[in-house]
Amino acid sequence: MGAFNVFLFVTNICVVLLCGALLPIMPMLTRKSFLFGVKVPPEAQNTDEAKALKRNYVAVATTGGLIVLAASVWQYTAAPNYTIFAVMFSPFALIAVQFAAFVPNHGKALRLKTRLGWSVAEIKYADTKTSFTRGNLSAMPHFWYVTALIIAFASFAVALARYPALPDPIPTHWDLNMAPDAWSSKSLGTVLLMPLFNIVTVAIMWLTGALIERAKLQIDHKEPSKSFAQHKKYRRLMGHGIGILAVALAAMFLILGLQTVFVGFTASIGLILGIVIAPSILVCAIAVRAGQGGTLLKVNATEITAAANGDTASSSVMSDDKYWVWGLFYHNPEDPACFVGNRFGGNIGFNYARPAVKIGAAIGIAAIAACYVWVKDVPLNVRFPVETAVTVGAEFPLDGILTLPGGDGKVPAVVLVHGSGPSDKDESAYGIKAFKDISDFLVANGIAVLRYDKRTYAHAAKLSQDIAAITAESETIEDAILAGQLLARDERIDSAKIFVVGHSLGGMLAPRIVDESNGVFAGAVIMAGSPRSFLDIIYDQNMYFISLADPSERDALIKKVEDAKPYYGMPQAYIDEMDAHPVKEYLLSTDKPFLILQGGKDFQVSPDKDFEEYKRLAGGRSNFEFRLYGNLTHFFTVSTVKPPTTEDYIAGAHVDTAPLADIVRWIQERY
Repeated sequence: MGAFNVFLFVTNICVVLLCGALLPIMPMLTRKSFLFGVKVPPEAQNTDEAKALKRNYVAVATTGGLIVLAASVWQYTAAPNYTIFAVMFSPFALIAVQFAAFVPNHGKALRLKTRLGWSVAEIKYADTKTSFTRGNLSAMPHFWYVTALIIAFASFAVALARYPALPDPIPTHWDLNMAPDAWSSKSLGTVLLMPLFNIVTVAIMWLTGALIERAKLQIDHKEPSKSFAQHKKYRRLMGHGIGILAVALAAMFLILGLQTVFVGFTASIGLILGIVIAPSILVCAIAVRAGQGGTLLKVNATEITAAANGDTASSSVMSDDKYWVWGLFYHNPEDPACFVGNRFGGNIGFNYARPAVKIGAAIGIAAIAACYVWVKDVPLNVRFPVETAVTVGAEFPLDGILTLPGGDGKVPAVVLVHGSGPSDKDESAYGIKAFKDISDFLVANGIAVLRYDKRTYAHAAKLSQDIAAITAESETIEDAILAGQLLARDERIDSAKIFVVGHSLGGMLAPRIVDESNGVFAGAVIMAGSPRSFLDIIYDQNMYFISLADPSERDALIKKVEDAKPYYGMPQAYIDEMDAHPVKEYLLSTDKPFLILQGGKDFQVSPDKDFEEYKRLAGGRSNFEFRLYGNLTHFFTVSTVKPPTTEDYIAGAHVDTAPLADIVRWIQERY
């Protein structure tokens, strides 16, 4: 959840910076015929009094924006788990800043207008039924919205089609590296939530474009034809901008949805953010460049003439200041329009005298309030994972990370045990971080995880002085038991529910680790392990690669393997010690529960020899459970290469959720 908090914090800071930067420059974007919501002659903007009001506004808006920014940073530093509240309430804080800066100056502008005798000739505004004051919806760039809707419905159809084949649980949240870090139970509501949200977002974007097109306008009384032309051009530009943004948002939600319904599919955070940021910048650029309602746009004589030929006669009294409460809210019972142009800030406003607007506003406020009530206890109810740095062992201290689900009550836990060779706490290999993936999934489902650097990784220099003395006992088993004992002493862990999850060599040694732990471990999960001799596995691996080599080279390669016998370069003591403790003896005598998992595309450990040998040794006993995943590799990532080779270990690939879901279910059945 830490990564999610970072994402929320960055999002909040970006919003505060963008909106906070826009607030001080708003008077420069507002049409010259308004001074803080008061109708004035354009030349009045150049008076010393008007400039003083603007300086006061800029000072208050800038100070307020900086306070909100500082408060956001302080909140994240002091209570990061409450960053979701900052995202929710920062916009309201900025709105409060705008009110504090704008409303007093609106009152001063009204008094200034009276004192200096600023008068504005009564003008005629375009009738609400004409194409100039209210744009024709057919003129909207519907191509963009139709495209966005097609993408949204495609995401819905794909999610529905994929539903039967999805695992349970399914990933529903990703960290900043777009790796799954939270999962939810499989249901139609969960799977279809993103596509439905996609469709609703497209509808909102279309409605935004339609409101801009249909809003009743504020027209410059001195150059009405030019003003109409600017509005028309603004509508066209903003319509395309919002349409492109609608397509981008639909594409973003489609990609996020695909990560839920296609296991192993990931997209970079840079791609996802880029898809949305680029069109968002475009829309902001149009708004800033065009000014309020297009008042900063240049129009040519042809465009002005076309506007002049339009029907602009009307008896609207929209210009009267008395209809604008605080200069921000339009309330005119005599005006039939529901949507109007604002006098400050945004380009779309409402006539709050209309019943439809009152009902809509009430529904909107109620919906927002309900949403805020719904999430008010999120930081209290959600179990935020807690990572703690720990040290495993004393003679050979190993850096480790203990990750707990958080919340109250004791939880079950697992110790992750590495495969062969030096390895860090994430079991990083070929760009895959298998232990990190396993930890994220298990923690998200209420299981604590302890992972640590392997002894031959953390103390390589020291151990290299006497490689011949290294054994499976000293390299792996001792540290796994020490890690289990560390968990057993932790009052947050249910000491009766501590399990080994061993991968590859760690899986081979798991039965022995459980047996020698003197009851510390309640059972084990074996991932791609083997009950056969380590030498037999090494031999089979070599012969597999020889089978893929050029036929002309095979005899020489076979001779090379035969010459490497009997230990294939491994320390004799290591092999002899393992052979003295055959895995099958531990399996035949144990009554502890074991879950044995195997990838069908694993060329390092054979599904036919090793997995089947486990099943034979188990002899149908109820304390053993087996799962074979046809298209998964030795690291339980999705296989993409035929025949399987190390090319299958794609950098950045993630452990598939199907075996992880089985581990969670298997552990949950035991507490």
